[in-house]
Amino acid sequence: MIVEKRRSYKDGIPPFHPGEYLADELAEIQMSPAKFDAALALTPGTTALLLDGCIDITPELALRLSHYFGGGARLWMSLQSTHDVKIYARQHGRAIAAQVRPLVDYGCLPHDNSPRGWPPPDDCQLP
Repeated sequence: MIVEKRRSYKDGIPPFHPGEYLADELAEIQMSPAKFDAALALTPGTTALLLDGCIDITPELALRLSHYFGGGARLWMSLQSTHDVKIYARQHGRAIAAQVRPLVDYGCLPHDNSPRGWPPPDDCQLP
């Protein structure tokens, strides 16, 4: 499996590819990747690629996985998006933080009594 070098992360949890989670599920039910491909009507080799982190969870694959295991497609998509955001943040987070000024820096703290905290206060100095 492809695993990024373990480093510290804001939430303390390093990213893991959904293929790692699937590997645990397949081990628990003692199913080979080839048999799993057949069970989900996937192109042969798809599961092996997923287990190795070479492909990502797509909406179609998430639906197939959720139909097989139960639990809903959102779980699988969430695993994939969490992985992707952690990897991207590690690679580009500092550059983005240097380019984007947070709204709170403009004195635009939202009102507590309005829907979703908006509109911002009258003294908000947006650029």
